Amino acid sequence: MPLASIDRIEAAANYVEIHAQGKTYLYRATMAAVEAELGPAFARIHRSRLVRRDAVPPIDSRQSREFPVPLANADLRPRSRR
Repeated sequence: MPLASIDRIEAAANYVEIHAQGKTYLYRATMAAVEAELGPAFARIHRSRLVRRDAVPPIDSRQSREFPVPLANADLRPRSRR
């Protein structure tokens, strides 16, 4: 699967869910292992979520210091304050 087709990756117990082109694939791995394998093309925006860096448009922070990360496909994902 080409990295450019992956929008986001989310933790799911002993698996990760790979969301790509409107489909979801399960892969047995830890988030840390997947993050290390993918390298700098992906950013961890939450302890259970990775997004492809070039799929994220500019981010607008809110007064609460929390802000959603909009993906190119218009899907909003919460991001931790850290």
